[in-house]
Amino acid sequence: MTYRIAPDVIRVATGRVCGSQIFQLAKQQEMLLRFLVDEDLAGRAKQGSRAAVIAKFYADRSEEEAAQKLTWAMARLSEKLAEYYDGDGADDPIRIFVDPRSCGLRFEMWEAKPKPRDTTGPKTPMRMLVLIGALIASAIGWVVMELTPTGVVEGPQEDWPKDISDLVTADVALPVDVEGMSAAELVEAARSYMYPSLDFERHKLAIVLSKTAIERDPEFARGYATAAMSMAMMADLTRGGGLSRRYLQEATLLLEQASVLAPEDSWVMATSAQVAMASDDFELADERAKAAFEAGQDDGYVAHTYALIAHFSGRFEDVVVVNAPENVAASDPIRLVRERVYGFANYHLGAYETTIEVVEGTLQAGLEHNFASLLYLASAYQAVGQQEQAEEMVKRIEDEWPSLRTDVVANMFFMDPLDWEKQKAHLRAAGMKFAD
Repeated sequence: MTYRIAPDVIRVATGRVCGSQIFQLAKQQEMLLRFLVDEDLAGRAKQGSRAAVIAKFYADRSEEEAAQKLTWAMARLSEKLAEYYDGDGADDPIRIFVDPRSCGLRFEMWEAKPKPRDTTGPKTPMRMLVLIGALIASAIGWVVMELTPTGVVEGPQEDWPKDISDLVTADVALPVDVEGMSAAELVEAARSYMYPSLDFERHKLAIVLSKTAIERDPEFARGYATAAMSMAMMADLTRGGGLSRRYLQEATLLLEQASVLAPEDSWVMATSAQVAMASDDFELADERAKAAFEAGQDDGYVAHTYALIAHFSGRFEDVVVVNAPENVAASDPIRLVRERVYGFANYHLGAYETTIEVVEGTLQAGLEHNFASLLYLASAYQAVGQQEQAEEMVKRIEDEWPSLRTDVVANMFFMDPLDWEKQKAHLRAAGMKFAD
């Protein structure tokens, strides 16, 4: 029997797929899937969405290059969907199929093959309807539950602390003498510990200082916003697991408190952008980051948040303007961090020598390398033909971060898969090994 599937049910099913670990580690494919679903539900995909996808993601490419990149992207999306339905999504009542040639979608009701020990459940179509009901109910908050791989419904874990930040910072001591410091001073100290943003331990220090600021002044919005900002960044750094969801959940609650107290504060708006980014709402992240920058571009932390989101979105020219050394005050606490991201953006604009000069310069000025700076240096050195230096950077990455997952790095840094493909080619030439 054929079922007509309601749009809301399709949206919930899509959210389930996109929220899986497989798609959280493949952000480009997640974005492509969400776009194709939106096109289909809006009635714009009767003949497929090929032209719409090219216009959305590859408008700046030649016709031939766009066609090649689209073929690759659709093949990857098909692979990821197949991987999801072979694993976590095996019991999903709705399956999404793609036509790589037309970029069209097909949605089908699906009955999973019965498991040997699961012979008492209702038959089709009731079983499907029950599962669909559970999907919709969980999406709108009627129930809080999760289907485990064995099909057992479990409730929330009661042994977790109320705030996950209390757990991760339980053994963290205050990094400065806070006696006599106001809430505003504590927040400034916290923000200075927040960058470089890939440093998990610094985020813990920022959270401890922020929560101390909240205790000092419960009406000071930036205390909540600063804690939320670090929690959102930690959610990004731990993508794909339950801990990441806990970080994001608390970040959202803290942001709500900050927004009630000072909705027009530029730092609160910047935090809203970062939380949206961690929630994979890229359109809202861009919108809030731009609003925050317009309201407080003289605040280096706000400007840098705008630049980071612009970098992820592929607006590298904006990053170069906002974080250019001449536009960053000498007194800016994160001046070197901002200059380094300026160097990263120049790589994507083809200014490889600038990347090398700036990133190496920040190291000499006292900003230690992290895996991101080494990745960019290796890529830039390879691009200008300095292979020996490029290979040295790759070796350092392998020695210092032996378990580094480059696919996770790519999903954190880039919205457009083409930006990563270009950099990956340089890294591969410098000797870096990739799973694919």
